[in-house]
Amino acid sequence: MKKIIGVLIVLAILAVIAVPRVTELLNNESIKEEVAKITVSGEEAKVESIITHYELIGNTFSNKTVPLMPSIPAEVLSINVKVGDYVNEGDILFTLSGENIEGQVTQAELGVEQATAALNQANVGIKNANAGIKSAQLGVDMAKSNYEMNLNSYNFSVDNLAKYEELYKEGIVSEMEVEQMRLQTNPETLELLEKQLEQAEQGLSQAQLGVEQANSGYAQANVGVKQANEGLETATEAIENLEVTAPVSGYITAQNLTENVMASNASVAMMIDELRLIKVSANVTANQVGSIIIGDKVDVYISANNVTYVGVVETINLTADTRTMLYPITIIVENKNIEIKPGMFATVKIVEDAVKDAIVVPTQAVVIRDGISIVFIYEGNNKAIKTEVTIGVEDGYRTQILSGVNEGDIIITNGVGLIDEDTMIEVVRGDE
Repeated sequence: MKKIIGVLIVLAILAVIAVPRVTELLNNESIKEEVAKITVSGEEAKVESIITHYELIGNTFSNKTVPLMPSIPAEVLSINVKVGDYVNEGDILFTLSGENIEGQVTQAELGVEQATAALNQANVGIKNANAGIKSAQLGVDMAKSNYEMNLNSYNFSVDNLAKYEELYKEGIVSEMEVEQMRLQTNPETLELLEKQLEQAEQGLSQAQLGVEQANSGYAQANVGVKQANEGLETATEAIENLEVTAPVSGYITAQNLTENVMASNASVAMMIDELRLIKVSANVTANQVGSIIIGDKVDVYISANNVTYVGVVETINLTADTRTMLYPITIIVENKNIEIKPGMFATVKIVEDAVKDAIVVPTQAVVIRDGISIVFIYEGNNKAIKTEVTIGVEDGYRTQILSGVNEGDIIITNGVGLIDEDTMIEVVRGDE
């Protein structure tokens, strides 16, 4: 009995010692199992639209700039606006004195009268020149007729002088008739007739030159009349426009006038900028220009006021700048509150690619191993399958998957670099 009791005591002691040790060993195996699992994040692959952009740096400038100048020099009586004022089309901007302009109108009217008189005189000159050419032509015709008639007589006398001399010896003709025949064969007589014809032809040439000169004088006089009328018209318009009004609505951005001081018609008096619309100029590369169409809507970020506006592409140059080999574009932006000022920097965000109904996953879920794009798809039981994928468009946050992933697949997003197919994982859903 004592032996049995002793054995039981020994077993009890061994039990007290062994049970905690066995429990400790079991707990350690559980810890090892927990330590072998890696916690990762996962999200479902979704079907969404994905859009990619590229950014351009540009500058802002006025949609329309209109310089104003007086039509003629005049003293400034009053100025009704200042730089920064908004004016509507037709508003009176400044008023000019008409004192000097009235004298200029009178002088212009006198100039018109003088130019008209010169034109009339030139017209008379043309008539006289035309009459002179008719008279000269008549003189030529008469001299030519006289020359031809006397030339015939000369030739007849030359041919018949010897016969007359024989007839004279025979007593048939008189000595006077022979002498007359000899006079008609005198070469000096023919030369005189030739000189008369030559003089008549020179007179005709001079008359023709006179007509040309008269026509030229008339043309010059006509130009003088036109210029005089233009001067009168300018002076008259100046009288009618002593109150200078805004040709367009906009903001006064320059003002170079002083009251009671002469305003020049050779320099800009005021500048009006149409700022309700603002333009943005930028440049795109040859690879980018094909992705832009006139009328496209784009985002325009103005860093000066930290606001993004919607703009519309207005122009696209068909040829590149020869210095930069870039294609200039302009974008129009509504500027209702005049928050955008000319000369500000702008960042233009333009759509490069847009895909609807694309299977997308977070970009960090895609990794490159051995030159191949892969993702890990969670299949349950603490395991993920490494899957080769074909990628499409990326927007910096999401990536389009063309093959290898289906909608609804759980894709490992964070912790991808720490796992492989034999890694035990614990998935935490980042999209729930």
